[in-house]
Amino acid sequence: MFGYLRLIKKTIVDLDNYNLNKYLIIVTSITAILSLGLAFSIYYLFFEFLFETNDFQSQYSLINKIYNSYIFYLITIIFKILLGFTIFGLAMVPIGAIVTGLFADNIFDIIDKKNIRKYKFKRKNDAFYLSMKLSIFCALRTIFINILILPLYFFIPIGGIFIFIFINGYFISKEFLGNFLIQFHNKNYINDFYSKRSTELYFLGCVIAFLYTIPLINFFIPFISNVLFSNIILENKIKIKN
Repeated sequence: MFGYLRLIKKTIVDLDNYNLNKYLIIVTSITAILSLGLAFSIYYLFFEFLFETNDFQSQYSLINKIYNSYIFYLITIIFKILLGFTIFGLAMVPIGAIVTGLFADNIFDIIDKKNIRKYKFKRKNDAFYLSMKLSIFCALRTIFINILILPLYFFIPIGGIFIFIFINGYFISKEFLGNFLIQFHNKNYINDFYSKRSTELYFLGCVIAFLYTIPLINFFIPFISNVLFSNIILENKIKIKN
């Protein structure tokens, strides 16, 4: 665990690298735009109708007074904000995986060049295709699982945050790891790598999932996670059969 804390520190230092600044801006901008667009589309298509109460009229005057009261209006606004943040957070996880998959090879190569000991494995000819295929598959899986457990996020308000972290932490740890390793190795190698460091990787995944819940900071998390997992792979000391 202390070794991973050292890698986190190294990742922070690497973020100052001039060659990485370009990808920081690109990945962050694309992730933010796509996440906001997807979150707004989902909200508008599936949830906006829940708040269309302007034309509602009940035969009971008490119900009408409640609907027209300031308190009900305030509750509606708060629920809209919470719903929007929830949808946005859920959208960022899969989109972050796809966007970082586009630039995973470039980021990995920059980190590798800075290392004294270079990565000894050769990248596959179809590395980009494999990385994007894995990213899209993982993104669709993450979306599907989060849709299934979406009610839990609302019916268990505080617990929903922990559910989000614990479930998405697992997906995040495997997705960011796989984005890089799939370019060099087969799936058996990826599974072995994860199984030998599952505790540490899952912990990091949960930390990243938690950071996804923090506004503004979450825009930068996909890129930072890419740099972090690049360092994890390059610093690997465990022997695994390729």
